[in-house]
Amino acid sequence: MTNPHVASPDVAGPDVDGRAAVEIADLAGACLLDLRARGGAADALKAAGDRTSNELILAELARRFVATRGPVTVKDLATWASLTQAQAKRGMVAIEADCRTTELDGMILYSLEPSGDAAANGPGPVVDLVQGYDEIVMSYSESRFLLTGGLGSLPVPDRSNYLHTVLCDGRLAGHWRHQLGRAGAVVEVQLRRPLAGDERAALEGAVARYGRYLGVPTSLAEPVLLA
Repeated sequence: MTNPHVASPDVAGPDVDGRAAVEIADLAGACLLDLRARGGAADALKAAGDRTSNELILAELARRFVATRGPVTVKDLATWASLTQAQAKRGMVAIEADCRTTELDGMILYSLEPSGDAAANGPGPVVDLVQGYDEIVMSYSESRFLLTGGLGSLPVPDRSNYLHTVLCDGRLAGHWRHQLGRAGAVVEVQLRRPLAGDERAALEGAVARYGRYLGVPTSLAEPVLLA
């Protein structure tokens, strides 16, 4: 199914008519599916046809990546999509005029500005209990320190029983695991920093959602703050 917004001519580019825009968006979607099915977008690009179509697909793929994960770098896109560095660069250059670019520690970061309404009407802190190798964690390579808040910590901990990731507003806040017993499940959390009151409430809400997913009574053990 094609997202009508993604398929619009304005998204695909001013020189593309409506029918072509739909085809380009569908091909970009095929590239995304190909990432999971065959380990990279390169084969899908080769199969897509002429160079012009390939350049438009690269641009659409870059746009979707930046929109859902920015700020990101060219290398992040190349690693995530199994593209060459040159292919990822061409995609980013094609959408650069629509992006905000920031230089940080020698990296060029690309992001799309949220709308004013979205920024003003945020729901407050959002806490997610994320599986350790979830795609949203593994999307970042060069810029992964942004996810960890510059704390010098890997999103997936090395040699730890707490494999899974706690994200607070998209930033690493700690790690978690669950213990299953006859009475239900207990979620145990190691935090990298103290949580504010509304963040703690958001964590409890995430645990409640996880309990509904498991289908068993689920509680939150008192979080442990790492030294």
